[in-house]
Amino acid sequence: DTDSPLGIDMRTVFSLVMCGFVPERAGRAPEGEPVRVSERGAWLRIDARYGTAYRRTDSLTLEPLK
Repeated sequence: DTDSPLGIDMRTVFSLVMCGFVPERAGRAPEGEPVRVSERGAWLRIDARYGTAYRRTDSLTLEPLK
């Protein structure tokens, strides 16, 4: 666990809310709602009360097989 900041795009936040992983009323999550954010390599993980969202933070490349 570190206190270094991580950037989370709004697309990922909206995904959590629209899938119902974060409870909300009138467009706002309750204050103090637990959400855990972690990053490992190219992956960002957000754990909310009712589910988890993953996001790849770098682009995928396609290379020909040799």
